[in-house]
Amino acid sequence: MKLIVPKKFLNDYFRYLYYSILPEYTLWNKKVSIIVEPICSLKIDRMKIVDWKVIDEMLNTPFQQSKIRNYIKDELDLADL
Repeated sequence: MKLIVPKKFLNDYFRYLYYSILPEYTLWNKKVSIIVEPICSLKIDRMKIVDWKVIDEMLNTPFQQSKIRNYIKDELDLADL
């Protein structure tokens, strides 16, 4: 069996992935690049993805893709303490 993945889903997924890249972040006194892969909830009907939602959108109601880098940076800054 093969899962049919719509092109729109891939576009949305990779757009989120692009915004979640945090290049040149300083972590423990080292420059690193960090990528946070999106976690999605999928609705599948007869082995075809018919609907999806990025978990961050479900947890964060004022979710804005353009602010993802800031969210990641803030969380890492807190974790670094």
